[in-house]
Amino acid sequence: MSAQDPRSEVDFGVWHDDRGSVRAVWQAHSGQLVAIALTGPHAGQSAVLGLLPPSGHPDPRRSALIAEAVLAGWAQHSGRPASRAWLQNRLDALAGVRLETIDWTVACPIPGCPRHAEAISPHSGEWDETCERCLAARLVVAQRLSPSRLEALLRGGVWQLAEHS
Repeated sequence: MSAQDPRSEVDFGVWHDDRGSVRAVWQAHSGQLVAIALTGPHAGQSAVLGLLPPSGHPDPRRSALIAEAVLAGWAQHSGRPASRAWLQNRLDALAGVRLETIDWTVACPIPGCPRHAEAISPHSGEWDETCERCLAARLVVAQRLSPSRLEALLRGGVWQLAEHS
């Protein structure tokens, strides 16, 4: 992912407390969720809040899916009083959890299909949600979910799908 890519940094909004305003930004190249002080005595300074790996999705615009899963609900709290505490509680819930990039390899689940169980790498030109032979929805092998369902669950806050087993 290049520095010009619009998803190389994902802005998750601002929190406010008695120490000032701080912006939360996820950086794809490092996986760091960073707090950047906008106002107050530490304006301009930054601190790493946590590490959230890129999703591994073949579409670089979807690289922040794990960060989105972990921070699901942040939009409703961002910019409000006690938003810093909400964010810290959310990140504290991850203490000791090892999140990893998801393997988006897909395969056709239909036993009679000539491409049944044939793994297709997320970086292959053939990667798609539908098997071209039988038109069945392919499933992400590790999760046994369609790519769109996996993405919907991540966006809904199910970060455990990215947890190392």
